[in-house]
Amino acid sequence: MGLDIDIMREHGRVAVVVLTGDLDAYTVRSLDQLREQWAGERPAIDLTRVEFIDSAGLSALHRFRSAEPDATPPVIICAPGNIRRIFTIAGLEDAFDIRTAGHLPERGDTE
Repeated sequence: MGLDIDIMREHGRVAVVVLTGDLDAYTVRSLDQLREQWAGERPAIDLTRVEFIDSAGLSALHRFRSAEPDATPPVIICAPGNIRRIFTIAGLEDAFDIRTAGHLPERGDTE
């Protein structure tokens, strides 16, 4: 299917990154390239439109965490269901601030 990346900005900074489609070995490169451009920014990552995620996709998301290990965990926005459950199965639920769709971070949460 591919991966579409929409970036929502607030005051010139990346606030929310909305991913649509599949986050897998074939699509993570585009996310990694953009992540490198966001150095120092802590966007929330909205996965509510992601239909599939594999281990490469989880690794790409974990690189957001690994970039600044002492910083506040990145916010991941998920709908209840399989995408959210995969973080638990992989043992990554504590590596992120996982929120239910509709509960976007407050302004200061992503900076």
